[in-house]
Amino acid sequence: KLKVLPRKFVNILIKFLISKGFTVQIFLNNSNLSKYYDSRYVHINKSSFNGLVKAIKNTNIISSDSLPGHLAEYFQKPNFIFLSSPNSYWLPYSCYNNSNWDEFYKLEKFEKWIFNLNFK
Repeated sequence: KLKVLPRKFVNILIKFLISKGFTVQIFLNNSNLSKYYDSRYVHINKSSFNGLVKAIKNTNIISSDSLPGHLAEYFQKPNFIFLSSPNSYWLPYSCYNNSNWDEFYKLEKFEKWIFNLNFK
């Protein structure tokens, strides 16, 4: 089964982030998933793991699933994870410890997290 963030939720995130002045990029490892998202923001990762690592190293904000979240933690990148339901046991330590996660469609904690980031 493919793990796909709900299109409606991704569109909400895109609109929110753009309104805050962020550049949005969606990195996908599977080109078949591109049909789910606005093509203006989609980048297909053709080199799999190496491409994922490069994307994480070159990105300031990551909204992710398990592997990208743990890699972001390893590279000390800001990381907020959205889940389909509460299952915080697998989260990267910083996300778990700082409560940098929430369920789809809940943006209050994410908005506070964004506000407190310092990219300077």
